[in-house]
Amino acid sequence: MQLSRRPSLHKLGDMAESVITVRALIRTCSSCPSQWEGQTRDGRFVYVRYRWGTLSIGIGASREESIKHSGNLLDKELGDHLDGILEFEQLRAATADLIEWPDTDESVNSRV
Repeated sequence: MQLSRRPSLHKLGDMAESVITVRALIRTCSSCPSQWEGQTRDGRFVYVRYRWGTLSIGIGASREESIKHSGNLLDKELGDHLDGILEFEQLRAATADLIEWPDTDESVNSRV
């Protein structure tokens, strides 16, 4: 499967990126949807959601903007329409040529 990219969104100002580096990632929901929030190396916010078999990734200058524009970076069908569970390793594999993720994700529950 080919990734659905929107190259213009790989730019911030005049700096173009071929791979986006996410430096921090927190899993906010484990299933239905599987969901993460994070921040890139250059300070942009990332919102990841997997629901109805579709992986959507939004990126923006704020957390709210990344959620509002969910799917602006990637919108990719991975499973059937009832699927809402995605593991971190599956996320990494599905986006390997687009995003460099941290080695591990942190769970909201582990921060309590």
